[in-house]
Amino acid sequence: MEPQIDTPAADYSKDLRFMNIINKHWEIQKTKRNEKYISSEFIQDKELLDSKHYADFVIIFQYKPPSTKGVLNNLKHPTQSSTDKANTKEKRLKEIQDSFKDTIESLTNAGLFVEVRKGISRFKLKPTSSPKNSPPETSPKNNQKLEISLNENLLILFITCSKERLEKEHRRQLLVDYQIESEKLSLSTFYKPGSGSTPLLPDIEKIKNSTIDTQLPESERQRLVLQIITGPVEDGGANIHTHNEKCVTAIFPIHDKDYNKEWIKRWSTKWLIDQNDLQDLKEHFGEEISMYFAFLQYYFLWLIIPSVFGVIAFMFDSSFSIILSFLTMIWSVLFTETWSRRQKDLATFWNVQDTSRKREEPRRSKFIPESYKVDDLTGETIPVFPEWKRWLRRALGIPVILACLVGMFLLVAATFALQLFTNEMYNGPFSKVVSFLPTILYSAFMPAFTNFCQHIALRLTEYENYEYKSEFKNQYSTKIFLFQFLRDQGNLLLMAWVFIPFRDNFEKLCDGLWLGLLSLVYKRDTLSVSTIWKLKGNSIPAAENLQNLLIYFIVTAQIINQVTESFLPALMNRFKHSDIKKSENSLSTNGTEKNDTNIVANAENLFLDGNEIKDNNDLSPEILQAKFVYNISEEANLPSYDLYEDYAEMATQFGYVSFYTIVWPLAPLISFINNFIELRSDAAKICLNVRRPTPARANSIGLWLPALNLTAWLGSIANALLIYQFNPSAWFFPQTDAKQLVKYGRTNWTWALIVAVFSEHLFLACVAVVNAILKSWPSASEKALAAARKDMKISMASHILTENKSSESSSNTSSRIPQESLSRELEYGLQSINDSFKLN
Repeated sequence: MEPQIDTPAADYSKDLRFMNIINKHWEIQKTKRNEKYISSEFIQDKELLDSKHYADFVIIFQYKPPSTKGVLNNLKHPTQSSTDKANTKEKRLKEIQDSFKDTIESLTNAGLFVEVRKGISRFKLKPTSSPKNSPPETSPKNNQKLEISLNENLLILFITCSKERLEKEHRRQLLVDYQIESEKLSLSTFYKPGSGSTPLLPDIEKIKNSTIDTQLPESERQRLVLQIITGPVEDGGANIHTHNEKCVTAIFPIHDKDYNKEWIKRWSTKWLIDQNDLQDLKEHFGEEISMYFAFLQYYFLWLIIPSVFGVIAFMFDSSFSIILSFLTMIWSVLFTETWSRRQKDLATFWNVQDTSRKREEPRRSKFIPESYKVDDLTGETIPVFPEWKRWLRRALGIPVILACLVGMFLLVAATFALQLFTNEMYNGPFSKVVSFLPTILYSAFMPAFTNFCQHIALRLTEYENYEYKSEFKNQYSTKIFLFQFLRDQGNLLLMAWVFIPFRDNFEKLCDGLWLGLLSLVYKRDTLSVSTIWKLKGNSIPAAENLQNLLIYFIVTAQIINQVTESFLPALMNRFKHSDIKKSENSLSTNGTEKNDTNIVANAENLFLDGNEIKDNNDLSPEILQAKFVYNISEEANLPSYDLYEDYAEMATQFGYVSFYTIVWPLAPLISFINNFIELRSDAAKICLNVRRPTPARANSIGLWLPALNLTAWLGSIANALLIYQFNPSAWFFPQTDAKQLVKYGRTNWTWALIVAVFSEHLFLACVAVVNAILKSWPSASEKALAAARKDMKISMASHILTENKSSESSSNTSSRIPQESLSRELEYGLQSINDSFKLN
């Protein structure tokens, strides 16, 4: 039952157990990081000798009650009576209350402890006017009051999990892992019926008796707690999700700000991220986040190779070089194939080789089964949706996806054509202003159409009815990546293979359309002699046109992206919290005045007893709790972190390097510099600009590796076509007039097709050769698995030898009788052989 709240002080007078637990946890984690060793006296002092509860997650319960007053409400429902309005309000109130009760009951039934506080929207010191009779020597700093405004429509649910409940979930997960692993084993290899050998039984006993120790990584603990919150009821979970609860808007762990500060400081002073840094990330944020940074670091280092080649080619003014194209193709193949091995090594070292285990992943709440059947392995009844129907639904969605892709292509083509027209052809009044028109239209229409395509992709993926979240996420991400790839690469593809080869046709079309539009206003004979409306021709060489456009996307666009994605939000966040910092500092040296229900009262309520205030520990528990809740309210307003955007950004950049390094050889170097900054700005973004990511297992970068392989394959074809089109010294191509080559490039489509097929086969041959070479060197994970198999064989051989010796020592007299008989028979046989030789 929600307590009656008269003032903010009353709301925070109760002890918040969650805050006490997590503050102690953060303190001991900070000590571990700084000292590497914690004395028993420190643990006892902090009452952490045996932690019985864990505080990690908060749930945001946000609602909007209807208003029965106000002009807007009366305009919206002009004929609604006051009774109907009251009934509507009561109905809405009951819906919210029922939803809140269901949420609390679900969490409690799952074995979790819940504390509720109202959110805080404002925590700031404000100056007050001095009373008329106040003495003139009164310091202006004392004429301040701390304003704490409550968010009446937001409740924060602080979730605490007991050690016993966490151990229960841990054992359940271990049993699920054991069941899945045992299904993959050929048990007949290790177990013969009737032999009395049960090699897997000790593991079961160990799992049943397992407990949580202090070595369990924080990310793994949070993953288990999240599984309790979101897991199905039949597995002991609360089944709380943002998409199936009306008022639950967010579920997230809160940031450890000390860790975030140390992380940013450590990475900002290092050139390279080592294995220890990745392991630290894995234990704090989980394998999914650590895998992304491992990929970004690996890609960053591999960019050194094409950067060196590109700088050499740039120094010798060697654009559209055949050698550079071949080296770029080899580099892209080596990078994708070696990263495939690298992610397997990481998955092995992190013990997440198999995260596609559907049995441990809860089913989506929106999954609609067609029937139910009994699982042959477990005997449980499971929902089923035929796979052939899912494939049929995918096929039905293909025309819709193609239609969206065509729409995206036409929009990109229209805005790009307008950009070429305004920048390179239009010579009329206000030409400088008109040149901004394409950018304005692109900014207005492209985001809206992209959101429309993403909505269509979401509806199609939901229609395909996937059972598990991982399947749903992969299919949805694949669809929207197609739109993003066409959006990002469309301008360069159109420039290279549409506008440049058909430049004359485009200019004639623009002339006709422009004169046609002007003829609606002016007379034709006036237009024919007026030079002010005459369009200028585009005299820029074709290769230079393409290079200028590429420089914009590689340099300007990446700078804008860095500023808007990381630096601008961080700067706004810094200014936003400057007032809070001032308030905290002022509170540490001054009292506050009495105020109304939205203001905390007198100074004796703000501070603990004592003459000197040194830090926040000298503040009263009410203010400390209010400050803590305000920080959580601020985190709730941040967006959730989505790895898709960061991976998509790297995939797009990899496309630029693979496709267009021969156009501008410095493209890899610019990407290398950008990724050095990206490594650190992404870390800062996670710490400052988004909520703390929820830990998730990952054994790879998922669908992005196939996307990179596809990009490398397309890049090999694009490189060959660009060489055919613009390389002036390619003697093995048909001779082309020099002026035509500069303006249009080579435009023989038959030869272009031959070049594309040849380059595609050359790429596949390179992939086969690289794979054959790499297979001759075992990876680190393969060596580790071979060592583990060797240890297992030695252990099994030792076990068998011990059993044999035990069997021999326990033999009784009856078992020796056949042995004595065998000796007599052996002696008889030898004597018979000897006698036969004597006869001869």
